[in-house]
Formats: sequence, C-alpha cells, structure tokens
Amino acid sequence: MSDYPEHEKLHQIADESQTIGSFIDFGLPQMGLVIFEQPYRQCPCWSCGRERKNGKWHAKHDEPTEGRWYPTRRSIQTILAEYFDIDQKKMDAEKKQMLSTLREANTREGDG
Repeated sequence: MSDYPEHEKLHQIADESQTIGSFIDFGLPQMGLVIFEQPYRQCPCWSCGRERKNGKWHAKHDEPTEGRWYPTRRSIQTILAEYFDIDQKKMDAEKKQMLSTLREANTREGDG
C-alpha cells in the first residue's frame, strides 16, 4: 500500500475526474446551466442522532428544506472530492508529509 493513499486514489481517477471537472467548469456555463443544491435543515441539538422530535426526524441528513434550491457554493474540487470519496483533509496531510520528506532528503544531500 502507498504511503499516500488519498493521492493514490486521486491518481486512479484522474482522467475521469478531469473530464467531469472540465464539463462542470466549461460545459455547464456554455449551456446556460448552473448546479443547484437543496439545503438541509440543521438539527437543533448536537446529541440527537436519529431520535424523533414531535414525531418527525430532525437530523440534518433526514430533513431537506422543501421547495428551496440554491446555486451551490461548493467548489468544483469539493464536488469532485465528495463524488470520488477523496478526503481533502487527508490529502492536505499527505502533501505536508511529502514536503517534509523532500526537505529531509534535501537537507541530507546538502550535508553530504
């Protein structure tokens, strides 16, 4: 297994991700289309899980706002990462690790 699993996943889906990203970035606007999303109501309590309140589910993932759609504010990168199950926080950590490894290697070469 790779030392950088999120980057490995990204490498495996790069062509498909590039195609979809280009379509979202250039194709949709040329067609006069925008990506909309339906927001979800925020659960009023942090510890509710999937309990019912007044006979209705109120957890964030269970109750979309009805009839309201808004242009998404998510970036293309965020949309693609979610679609392909790429964890952006893990990607950032892997990038930091890569830089650290390169710096260590450069320091050793400079000392030698």
